[in-house]
Amino acid sequence: MILGPDGRPIKKPETSEIARVLNTFGAFMKSLPNPDIILKKTGKSVEIFEEMKTDAHVWAELTKRKSGVLSKDWDILPASDDRRDLEIAAFVKETFERLNFDQDMRQMLDAVFAGRNIHELIWAERNGRWTIINMKDRPIEYFTFDTDGQLRLLRSLADIEGEPVPPGKFLTVVHESGDDHNPYGVALATKCFWAWQFKKHGFKFWAIFMEKYGMPTAVGKYQPGTSQADQDKLLDALISLVQDAAVAIPANSSVDFIEAGDAKGDAHEAFLRFCNAEISKAILGQTLTTELPSGGSYAASQTHAGVKDEIIEADAKMLMSAINTDLIPFLVAFNFGEVESYPYFHISYEPEEVHKEWVERDEKLVNMGVPIAVDYFYEKYNIPRPGKNDVLVKRPEVASTPMFAEQNVSQKMRKTHDHEHELHAVQFTAEEDDQLERADRLQLLFARAVDMAQPIYRKMWDHLVKQVREWQDFGSADVSGLQPDRDAIAELAELMNRTSIVAYAMGEYAVHLDYLKAEREGNPSFADEGEELPYKVNVKPVKFEEAIRYFSQLMPINIEQYRKLDDELRTKHFTLARVESQDMIRAIHEALLAALEEGTTFQDFLKVVEAKAEALGIAETDPWHLDTVFRNQIQTAYETGQFEKLQQPEMVDMFPYFRYSAVLDSATRASHRAMNGLIAHRDDPIWREWWPPNGHRCRCGVIAINKYRAAREGITPANFRPDVKPDPGWAKPPSVSLREVPDSVQDRDQRR
Repeated sequence: MILGPDGRPIKKPETSEIARVLNTFGAFMKSLPNPDIILKKTGKSVEIFEEMKTDAHVWAELTKRKSGVLSKDWDILPASDDRRDLEIAAFVKETFERLNFDQDMRQMLDAVFAGRNIHELIWAERNGRWTIINMKDRPIEYFTFDTDGQLRLLRSLADIEGEPVPPGKFLTVVHESGDDHNPYGVALATKCFWAWQFKKHGFKFWAIFMEKYGMPTAVGKYQPGTSQADQDKLLDALISLVQDAAVAIPANSSVDFIEAGDAKGDAHEAFLRFCNAEISKAILGQTLTTELPSGGSYAASQTHAGVKDEIIEADAKMLMSAINTDLIPFLVAFNFGEVESYPYFHISYEPEEVHKEWVERDEKLVNMGVPIAVDYFYEKYNIPRPGKNDVLVKRPEVASTPMFAEQNVSQKMRKTHDHEHELHAVQFTAEEDDQLERADRLQLLFARAVDMAQPIYRKMWDHLVKQVREWQDFGSADVSGLQPDRDAIAELAELMNRTSIVAYAMGEYAVHLDYLKAEREGNPSFADEGEELPYKVNVKPVKFEEAIRYFSQLMPINIEQYRKLDDELRTKHFTLARVESQDMIRAIHEALLAALEEGTTFQDFLKVVEAKAEALGIAETDPWHLDTVFRNQIQTAYETGQFEKLQQPEMVDMFPYFRYSAVLDSATRASHRAMNGLIAHRDDPIWREWWPPNGHRCRCGVIAINKYRAAREGITPANFRPDVKPDPGWAKPPSVSLREVPDSVQDRDQRR
């Protein structure tokens, strides 16, 4: 039961925003003061921490530290395998996925630097459920804590005591919160404050030094009896000489230059390096590149890597503790009532590297008969323990003719086993490398596409920001007058088209190779005629003609079909590119409305706009939005190329069955995991809605099973259907998904 500040139970969350800006009228008295020693001694407020983050080195080191956690996968683990617990976990995960949760976690990690971070949870009722539609990062100076360590909201600039906050309204992340007497947390900013302060002033003295010793000193000489007026003219000329290449001096005067001596300017540089090293120590716990001699030892680098792993673990546990305490219990209680246990937000912070030495040692110990608990291997190698319904990997018996078998189950086993608990035996042979190579080639195309898209997005954004800078004040602000960069939009649409055509051809080529290999499998004489057929494709988003010329050398191509596809996609991609620009304008509009509502200055508004690229996911440091756009696009085009190639007459006869294949890791959706391993006839209606991708950033695929393999292994369609649906908006045939503009994009386009 959730109780409000008045002790009465509450059944729904607070929906209004209550922590916008502070009023100018006050309250009086008590709250628990912040014990931060730097704030006490300097008399500064926590706003100084924000100023410190404008330092390039501080910002870079903070970004590194955050990236350690943000690079890890996260998941919502159900409280049990019970159907209701699975439903609750799926709802919580869906809620998080609908948010810009990676960006929210990036902001939460600011707690490391400032000691704490506070997000206001914006609730709304959707389809009979209370859900979180936004998480707004609020300035920590809006809040205080009472003597019991409970969060309180300050309603005015003069408010000292504050008022209690509603349960489930705020998510508070506290860094090193083990001390019950300090709910403000431990701010790493205080650990590097003096280094930052001295560095800040050191720049000033270094600049003065460079001005003084970076050029010769000009000495003017004048004849005895020179008038005061001529002396003044000579002095003015010498002053101008500091900036100008040539000056005019009186006729009876001369100028000499005295070179600067061996000034020790490197002392300033060494001092600033020392300050940066101290900052790195405080934030990262290491300064390997700064303090080790050049070519530092491998052992030293491994020691530093270990320290970093410990920091990642600590930061991940900090986020996990806050989310599992301040967010998930309320999200569950408002929608499902009282439960015995809650789902658990987990970040896979454990190091992912598997040390070869460990494997060799453990293998020897097992072969020697040393008794070792199974739990040891799961924990040592950070391998998730399989669930009751998970598909398992089985070490196969040695076969005379090894082959890659995603579902190599004997015919005898198929007659007796339960399809719902089907065991898949995966043989790790040379042919599996071909499957991995396809994924690697697709990943390379994706990476190259994002690299090429970044400067285009930057150009589109800078074009709009330049217009915003021309506004003089809020009175002259006119969002409706912002003009998009039409050339950049056309350039982005062209890149999208090139990428999709190449990905589509890669999908067709993958099926073409599968067909040739199946023919060799069924016709031994055909197999002797050729060499191996590895999937080797040189991929990059090239022009249409170049793509056709390249892939026509690898397989038969219907050029007219590709030209038609190119025309169909151009209209779609121009719409997508235009909406990307419109989203940027909407972001500027939202920033303007927020500035007017919160009463910030026009200059602060400009700073917010200039920093908006990161929030939009188009910044070079973290282009998460570009990542999503091109991953969806490439995966859709590739899977559609496979699907449409498989509809050709010779393919219909060769491949009677399809198998759904999901990547089984912590990022896999529960519904996609449930589909993994399902085999159905190629004409089964299920493929009209369950052909990947089946959601944003979906990595699933479909494996076509040839008739020779089906006969040899006794493969037949499964007699079960998981009671799951694809993600909303993704239950469409691939040919439709590739060519039509998504509903969400159409809605945004209509709002322009």
